[in-house]
Amino acid sequence: MINSTANKLLLGLGTLLAASSMLSVAISQIALALCLILLIIGVINKWWPMPKTGLELPFALFVGWGLFTILFSTPPAESVAFAKRYFIYSALWVGASIATTNKARTWLLTAIISSAVINALYSLITQVPGNYTHRATLIQDSSMTGAWLIAGAIVIALSVALTAPHRKAKLISCISIAPLLAI
Repeated sequence: MINSTANKLLLGLGTLLAASSMLSVAISQIALALCLILLIIGVINKWWPMPKTGLELPFALFVGWGLFTILFSTPPAESVAFAKRYFIYSALWVGASIATTNKARTWLLTAIISSAVINALYSLITQVPGNYTHRATLIQDSSMTGAWLIAGAIVIALSVALTAPHRKAKLISCISIAPLLAI
């Protein structure tokens, strides 16, 4: 029973994380932290196995190198404060832990693509008419809701459009690509 409840809670938090990743840094980071806490409890209680992605070593080396270079930075205290950015890599294990069923993958992909489309449409609507070099948008000046996440969502939407088994999913993904490319 607890495993089923924990699975539903993890899927809900993961969906919130995926949806908010394009829209709110605060909500996405809180959802990521809650997912990690639940995953750690689940691994300790043997509800879930520790996910293995194959990227653990490259990420560990990258984060290790980044932390090591703090020693040589001009303002080390400021660099230590910026080390929190490595927390985002834990989303890899959250995604690998959640996306174990077709239902979970569908929820996560739908959340990511939907929030990206909302972000893109909002950006296009609030763009200063006639001045397309400056945008008053959600994607401006943000490491979480930046254009690089929109680019990732385009790749995800294209992958779904090319590989989804259902025609409806392919059509929705193709339609969602248009506002994402317009950004």
